Amino acid sequence: MKFKPIALFRRPLIFSLCFSLCYVINAQLPLPLSSPLELLTPSEATHTVQNSGNWGSVDTWSNGVIPNNGAKIHIPSGLVLIIDNEITTRIKIIRNDGKLKFSNTANTSLNVETIVQGMSGELEIGTITDPIPEGISCNITIIDEGNLQLRTEQWEKGLVLMGKTVAYGMQKDAWAAVAINPTAGETTLSLQTEPKGWRAGDRIVVAGTDPLDNASDEVATIASINGTAINLNQPLSKNHVTPTNDLKIHVANLSRNITIKSENATGNNGLDRGHIMFMHTLNVDLNYLKVHKMGRTRKDRPIDDWTLGEEDEFVNGARTNIRGRYSIHFHRGGINPSLKPASVKGCVVEDDPGWAYASHSSYVNFDNNVSYNVIGGGFQTESGDELGSFTNIIAIRTGNTEYPLRFEAPENAPDTRESAQDFAFQGDGFWIHGGGVSLSGKVVSGASGHAFIYW
Repeated sequence: MKFKPIALFRRPLIFSLCFSLCYVINAQLPLPLSSPLELLTPSEATHTVQNSGNWGSVDTWSNGVIPNNGAKIHIPSGLVLIIDNEITTRIKIIRNDGKLKFSNTANTSLNVETIVQGMSGELEIGTITDPIPEGISCNITIIDEGNLQLRTEQWEKGLVLMGKTVAYGMQKDAWAAVAINPTAGETTLSLQTEPKGWRAGDRIVVAGTDPLDNASDEVATIASINGTAINLNQPLSKNHVTPTNDLKIHVANLSRNITIKSENATGNNGLDRGHIMFMHTLNVDLNYLKVHKMGRTRKDRPIDDWTLGEEDEFVNGARTNIRGRYSIHFHRGGINPSLKPASVKGCVVEDDPGWAYASHSSYVNFDNNVSYNVIGGGFQTESGDELGSFTNIIAIRTGNTEYPLRFEAPENAPDTRESAQDFAFQGDGFWIHGGGVSLSGKVVSGASGHAFIYW
């Protein structure tokens, strides 16, 4: 039996706050099943961890040779590979069935095309008791080693993580409200409260207020901080004034000392970007990290992996723009309320062409996170069965110039791409399927579509 999404209201009512009711079946394209672990079998590895230890030690490696450019690395179950410095080698792939750990006593970096982690694997970038401290940085760069094979599952170029993932960076308040509306020419922001963890050199974004320009925000750099006074290294060029006194301008901090980013964000029509997928796991605890220029599912064009035909049959597409390759994506982690939820706290997603944060049939608590400069949608639940919460979250500049919100253009309606279950594309701060998640303390600024859609 095949199912087609049944919209009880074929068009949602379009207001600043958009409501609709829809029953969504998460249809799956019947392609040949494959596991991301098939990207590297242990026998195909060029370098295998033999003894737990540092990357730079020859004793760590089975062949006694430290990995070179193009290496394919396997970490067997029970063994630990420690990234202990800034590694410039360009690694093709790491299969992690053991533990991949980043040091928190020295700056570290890793240039890799793909990390795939089995259910026994663990990725650790700081812990709650031993975080990556102030003054220490950790950078993972998803490198560009050639075009994707479009007819495959396209797992590569990114992190596909089953098992356990823990990341703790330097604690930092994600965003704050100003006490006095800033205007053009000013070099000091006066906040309502003293921001925890903000430092000189941090990049911040001041929310825009031009109703005709969703990109009227401003990015600045902190020169110094004195209590609630944030001194900038250059004057503001725009007025940031609210229409009423009870509304406040908000400022988000875009800097973190753990960063995961794409090396090439524009090549091959964006297909060279990396992505992060937590697959079939809720054993995820992300804190104070930044995901920059990641995600390659584009919302400025329709998804083309599959659609439903007139007889509700699946129709294969060109697969040049498949769903599910986002900056932070929980894929079918589980929706049992007795399970411990995954947690994403104090994180930043900046510059994404589709969705910044996505929960798909998963139980996730999102808290104090930032999305900035995103096409499509900031925060999404995908299927309608998700559990968890969105608490104290800000979405700044979420837009789509190709599919803008236009009341007089039915072809741009939110459910135009319904037959492919291709939602949240107009520039929406929050797109929530179903009623299993709670929402509180949210701010949206600069949404060219909707601030909130409850579908």
